[in-house]
Amino acid sequence: MGLTERATLARTFFEQDKRTDGTEYWRATNAAPDWVSPLLCRAAHDGMLPDDWRYRFTVDALDILSETDNEDEITERLDNDVDVYYGALALWLASHSERFGYCDEAAEELGADKMPISQRIQIGQLAERREVLNAVRAFLAEMDD
Repeated sequence: MGLTERATLARTFFEQDKRTDGTEYWRATNAAPDWVSPLLCRAAHDGMLPDDWRYRFTVDALDILSETDNEDEITERLDNDVDVYYGALALWLASHSERFGYCDEAAEELGADKMPISQRIQIGQLAERREVLNAVRAFLAEMDD
C-alpha cells in the first residue's frame, strides 16, 4: 500500500463533531484502529497536549496526502489552507504558547522583521501546518502493510 492509499485509509477514521457549546472539532472515530492513536499523539502532536488545531491540521494533511504525492501540489495546497481572517489567526495564535515561536522562527527564516503581524501569524501557522504534514507523512511512510 502506498502513501496516498495509507492517507486515504487513515482519513476514514476521523470525523467532525460538535461540543455542547456549539464549537466544531475533529476527532478519531470509535472504529479507529490502534495505530491511529500514535499517529495523533506521537506524530501529529509531537509532545503537545491534545489540541483542536493539531487535529484539524492532521485531517488537512491526510486530505492533501490522499489526493496527491506531487510536492508542488502539496506545497500549493498547504499555502492555500492557511487562515486569512484575523479572527481565526488570533484564535490559533492564542490557543498555545508555542505558536508564538512558530511565527518568530518563520519570520526570522524569511528575514521578515518588518512584516505586518497578520502575515507573521500566517507564516507561523503555515510552519505548523508543514510540521504536522511532514510528521503525518513520515508516520504513514513507516507503517507496515
